[in-house]
Amino acid sequence: MIPGSAHALMLGGDPCEVYQIGHSLRFNAPDGPYLSRTPGVAGDRKKWTWSGWVKRAALGTPQVIFAADGAHDNTNYFELRFNNTDQIFSAGWSSSHRNSTRLFRDTSAHFHIVLVWDSAQAVENDRIKLYVDGVRESFTTSVLSVSLDQDGPVNTAGVAHCIGGRSGGGNLAGYLSDPHFIDGQALDASSFGFFCPSTSQWRPKAYAGTYGAQGSHLDFSDGSAATAAALGADRSGNGNNWTPTNLSVTAGAGCDWLEDTTSNNFATWNALVPGDSAKSNGALDAAGTARATIESAQIASYWEITANAVSVVGGAVSEAGTANTIAVPNGSTYGFRLSGGTLDYTANGSAWTNIASGLSGARFPYASGGANTLNAGQRTFSYTPPAGFKALCTKNLPKSGTVTVSGSFTGNASADGPFVAMNGTPATLTINGNAVTFGTHADALSNGFKIRTSSASYNAAGSNTWVATIVSDYRSIFRHQNAKGN
Repeated sequence: MIPGSAHALMLGGDPCEVYQIGHSLRFNAPDGPYLSRTPGVAGDRKKWTWSGWVKRAALGTPQVIFAADGAHDNTNYFELRFNNTDQIFSAGWSSSHRNSTRLFRDTSAHFHIVLVWDSAQAVENDRIKLYVDGVRESFTTSVLSVSLDQDGPVNTAGVAHCIGGRSGGGNLAGYLSDPHFIDGQALDASSFGFFCPSTSQWRPKAYAGTYGAQGSHLDFSDGSAATAAALGADRSGNGNNWTPTNLSVTAGAGCDWLEDTTSNNFATWNALVPGDSAKSNGALDAAGTARATIESAQIASYWEITANAVSVVGGAVSEAGTANTIAVPNGSTYGFRLSGGTLDYTANGSAWTNIASGLSGARFPYASGGANTLNAGQRTFSYTPPAGFKALCTKNLPKSGTVTVSGSFTGNASADGPFVAMNGTPATLTINGNAVTFGTHADALSNGFKIRTSSASYNAAGSNTWVATIVSDYRSIFRHQNAKGN
């Protein structure tokens, strides 16, 4: 268990957290990571369901989630992926594809994705169905034709099936957990999740059905080895194990076996702050300036930053951009603790030294000036956190009442507008007195909002003001609702 974290059943027995997803795999696209399995016997090629939870770490590039990697034509190849405009894309090869209407650009929380192939449906549009966070998605483009009772590429004997990428590239950049493949059944999202009555948020539940002969369920519970029998072990009872490629379980910053899931979502470097550096390795590595997705002032918090280049400064930064930092050499790991407005650090486990006191307002883990690796607790800390200090994850965040919040931001008159943090998901938002349409003027994210328009009404160069209402449970604000991903 992560230091400072707590099982949901210890937090008042929350009925919306009964099913816990314990581990995810981190996919760092440049490494070429994926899992694969080649069925020796065909399954049902007319009917199947795939389900999994995905947290993105990079946007704007094609990223395979699930694929049947047969011959590269529309008859033998099929994939589910994010496309380069951040739609979810189900496709054959070349021009045969369907694009989701919505865009999915939140990099701070986990999406639940369910894809269903059922060629027996009388209505052609019902032969491929996509659900995200419990809601069936519509398609803006539909040039992937599925004929009545068509045998598709998935479940073909002798064809490699892949999760998180494939041997030819286009690998996922982010985290994937709890993938199910159901052979011979067309199921909707309610088989794998439900809307929590108290928050209306989509939460996972244990799948209670059967899997069919070629079905499988990967829970990634065994990180003892990056093998099909351990990391890729099938828990469905079928023994349909998946072979990991370019995925590591070796302890340290290179480990891809992590505890970042929708059941306990951890802070990463924020990929949506304009002007900040490039992120990699599940947004835990930053090439320069970066701040985290979860602010640390809500709890007595502890995190670590490993400096991988010279002239690095790290510490914490306010929403307004005021940083409290230390100058550090490369090759060392620095622990930071923040409580009651006091920020201290330790170098390689040495005595604690004060950086600043009397701080107020939101503070985010921060680094700049070189390559830096964040550990918010999704893997074992290098040093034991001091007593009473907790990892930066959703299980450790406190509850709060429903609130209206407000603030200001400096606009840039660009469609790549500022990211504005509010430690919550905006249910409603106005900017400069103008009502925001999510997906047009701004994206509603699990930790704030991102401006997506150059309109002076919402993103004037200079000062802009905003007012928002946010969801009430801090432990839930980093989990998707069906209004997200616009």
